[in-house]
Amino acid sequence: LLSLQRHKERREYWVVVQGTGRARKGDQTFDIGPGDTVYIEIGEIHRLEAGPDAPLVLIEVQMGNCIEDDIERLEDIYNRA
Repeated sequence: LLSLQRHKERREYWVVVQGTGRARKGDQTFDIGPGDTVYIEIGEIHRLEAGPDAPLVLIEVQMGNCIEDDIERLEDIYNRA
C-alpha cells in the first residue's frame, strides 16, 4: 500500500506488468491489472494497493524533479512524514 500522496514537481507513469490491484487517481478509484497504465499529473493525489492474490509488479517512470523530498504524504499507515 502506497501512502496517499502527491508531488509538486514530478509526474508518474505506471505500467502494470503482473498481478492486480487498485489505483486511486484524484477522486477515482479503479482496478488495475497486466497491461494497464496510469498517468499521474503534477499535484494529482494518488495511491496504489496490491491485490490479495499475487504481488503487484509495475514499471514506474518519473518525469520532472525526482527527489524524495517532492513527496507530500496526505495519509500514511507507516507514519512517514
